[in-house]
Amino acid sequence: MFNKCLIWLFLVLGGCAFPHEIKGRFVDHFTGKPIPRVSVYERGNQKVGVSSDENGDFTITADGPTASFPFWPGGCHEGGYFVLRERSSVEVYSLNAPLGGARFPVQNLGADVGNVSLRPTVSLRLYADKTVSALISYPGEARVTPGWGWRKEHFFPAAIPLDYAFQVVVFEANKTHRSDVIRVSLERGCQDIVLLFAEGKFNWMGLTQK
Repeated sequence: MFNKCLIWLFLVLGGCAFPHEIKGRFVDHFTGKPIPRVSVYERGNQKVGVSSDENGDFTITADGPTASFPFWPGGCHEGGYFVLRERSSVEVYSLNAPLGGARFPVQNLGADVGNVSLRPTVSLRLYADKTVSALISYPGEARVTPGWGWRKEHFFPAAIPLDYAFQVVVFEANKTHRSDVIRVSLERGCQDIVLLFAEGKFNWMGLTQK
């Protein structure tokens, strides 16, 4: 009888949706300084959301066993997201400088992801002399950041991490053009980059190629 009660209790508690906390600290990739006011929210549930404090610290609670939590600094730094996997682990991803899907175990109904290091980024504005499609690629990586279909003007918000190799690829109807591989220096800061594409040639405005 006692064993039956234990089994019943296990089944009841196992079916309960206990809340899980995800906590950590956002810091700058290069300086290690905290990043305040980073917004973190649950995808599909805008009522669940927090912002990091002045020390970069945050804590957000998930009610379900699986959830995704995008985060966005809203300033110079890149964004990303956390993924809670079946109450067993939390994975950390970044949009522009991948954190490799770092995984942290859930213990005592929570997971501490520690310091989440974010690179400062810049946005790219591409102006072409004809309708083109475009994307940003990152040498040695499979990922790309696509543009907005076929048009003369493309905007890539926060798509280029500072001191990070990238290349712009422009597609015409029957031809593909690739820029040189570029790195934006830390000294330049987070001002937008302007790239002109005309007659099949790239012209970086005010940007020294490295």
